[in-house]
Amino acid sequence: ASAHIFKYSKRQGTAAASMKEQVSPQIKEERSKLLLELVNLQKTAFLKRYINKIVDVLVEQETDNGEVQGLTNNYINVVIKGDKSLLNQVVSVKITEMIGESLYGEIIQRNYN
Repeated sequence: ASAHIFKYSKRQGTAAASMKEQVSPQIKEERSKLLLELVNLQKTAFLKRYINKIVDVLVEQETDNGEVQGLTNNYINVVIKGDKSLLNQVVSVKITEMIGESLYGEIIQRNYN
């Protein structure tokens, strides 16, 4: 669902730094942009597959607007209406929508640990 993209830069003393045919900064920039676009498309498609699914979420923190958020077992960020009484609890959540890079859902069951 995600990737870390970085542009190679010469590091003194490495074999790659002494290679004669270096990739130009413009090509590096173009490649980075293309990869980032692809990663974002794949991440969006991956997250959208969870809409209308039920997932377990470990609630980790309160947000600034009367919600809590946490992570699924595969590190997807989920935002839920709730308060601090849910902190450090695992709850079953039905995912209802995606906004930005977060999934939003409704609690269907508290799973006390």
